[in-house]
Amino acid sequence: MTKLIQTRRRFLGTAAGASAVLASPAYLRSSAAQSGGVVNVWTYDEFVPEDLKQAFEKDTGIEVRIRLVDDQGKQFNLLAAEQPNPSVDILTVAGHRFLQFIDSDLIAPLDTDRLANWGNINPVYSEGDWATINGNKWGAPILSGAEIMAYNTDFVPEDRRNTWDTLFSEDYKQQTAYIPSDLMSIVMLYLGYDGNMIAYMDDPDEAARIVAEARDFLIEHKPLVRKYYDAGAEIQQMLVNQDVVLC
Repeated sequence: MTKLIQTRRRFLGTAAGASAVLASPAYLRSSAAQSGGVVNVWTYDEFVPEDLKQAFEKDTGIEVRIRLVDDQGKQFNLLAAEQPNPSVDILTVAGHRFLQFIDSDLIAPLDTDRLANWGNINPVYSEGDWATINGNKWGAPILSGAEIMAYNTDFVPEDRRNTWDTLFSEDYKQQTAYIPSDLMSIVMLYLGYDGNMIAYMDDPDEAARIVAEARDFLIEHKPLVRKYYDAGAEIQQMLVNQDVVLC
């Protein structure tokens, strides 16, 4: 496969989202799901609501088997190791990892003609160039712009829990952890911009200026950070151990 270039415009569309994608090769996945009456899903905890799962199984007679993931790197390595016969049909890929999965031939494009409700998705997401590559649609958006601040209630008083000011405060120097893929969106929101960058998708010069401003902000505040992390399990353990009190 020709290597894909991560442009600033495409990065803006993927940095703060997650997509449901099809494992590749597509013909193996579709035939396995149809013949076995089972669809295998890799996703994060509670990303597939139980009532949705039950309704799908009732309407189709197809069993949904969910395998929980907590790290995109581990998911990538497992899917690569299982080629050419992956054990998954549908998986959740975080925006900052999206092109890596495509470039490695690990996922297949969607056949949107077979998705009856595709037209109900906001075109900002369904038609965005984050998921349209070489004329193909590579994912269905399931989450966008959902970032929260986690904190240890023993160390962060109630009056400081509802503002991003706390995360960037000198008061918590070396007691914070950042996840780079989400922090760009958070910082843009913190600086007064659209954190999802939808408002600037057709203004690349303004988008570039905002990204540069957010980048400079993160560089300026780097001394406050104890750890940059990528996996949910990692930051969970850091909070339990009180290595950090904010993330």
